[in-house]
Amino acid sequence: MKSIKERLLHGTLIFLHLPRSYSILAAFGELETQALQVDYAIWATQKAVTKAKYEWEQAFTLMKELKLKPPLLTFRAWIWANRTTADLKYLYGWLRHHPKYGTLAPPELANSLYYAYALDLKPNYVRAWANMGISYANQV
Repeated sequence: MKSIKERLLHGTLIFLHLPRSYSILAAFGELETQALQVDYAIWATQKAVTKAKYEWEQAFTLMKELKLKPPLLTFRAWIWANRTTADLKYLYGWLRHHPKYGTLAPPELANSLYYAYALDLKPNYVRAWANMGISYANQV
């Protein structure tokens, strides 16, 4: 059985390796959309972008009320957060079928200094803060 420190380090490495961006239709710009050249593909991309922008606009007011920093209010940040949340859903499904990897730290240590240790590795790494459920925007 791995020690808590080993499990926490493994979990931190997962967080640190999340992609900085995603190649999904909703993130395509006009140039990438036109490069598809097939009418249906262009239409599907435009629809995905329109839907994502609509969702972002709906959430924008709430995000401003939460006083998020300007870089976190952008459409690209919204796409990243949305995709990361969706990926975590699949990760949790995988973890249910592989229980030996399911716990990074016992529940009784969830609020302990073990999490602070992970942030000491890269203190300004916004994704690590976000994935640990800590609002980085309110810490800086």
